[in-house]
Amino acid sequence: MRWIAVPALLLPLIAVGCGGGSKETTTRAGTERSTQPASKQQFVEIGDAICANHQSRREDLESQARELGPLSTGAKARRVADLLRAESANLRDEVGEIEARDPPDTAEVSPVLAGIRARARAIDRWARAYDQLDERAIRRGQIRVGLLTASAQKKARAYGFLVCGS
Repeated sequence: MRWIAVPALLLPLIAVGCGGGSKETTTRAGTERSTQPASKQQFVEIGDAICANHQSRREDLESQARELGPLSTGAKARRVADLLRAESANLRDEVGEIEARDPPDTAEVSPVLAGIRARARAIDRWARAYDQLDERAIRRGQIRVGLLTASAQKKARAYGFLVCGS
């Protein structure tokens, strides 16, 4: 079985969702709720701060994957699967943090968040392909994640996010 080099594996992750970061949001923007909902501009700024925080988490996962080198063993492939699952969880956390900020226009932001969730599900399937050492499914997963990333990024930009969705 031929193995995909780690950098090629992670290309879609580079573009995946709002990103990585520490387990807690480092920004204080919007941590206190006021009696009035945030304006769309305030919500976008808070969301982008959340996404920037999660981006560092993703970058750390990508760095760990690069350190693995070529995926020539089942153990390395399973490690990549674990890293992909961590990114999927990262994306879900990101969506949860954004939703907790009470979007001022839930109907408008809903497609953006749905796109991020779809990417998380696709990354989970991609991880299973690595667990099973299924090269065809790995390639299909890589393509699927790339397509979902492009779609989510387009929705995020249309809403007004600069960081989220990239």
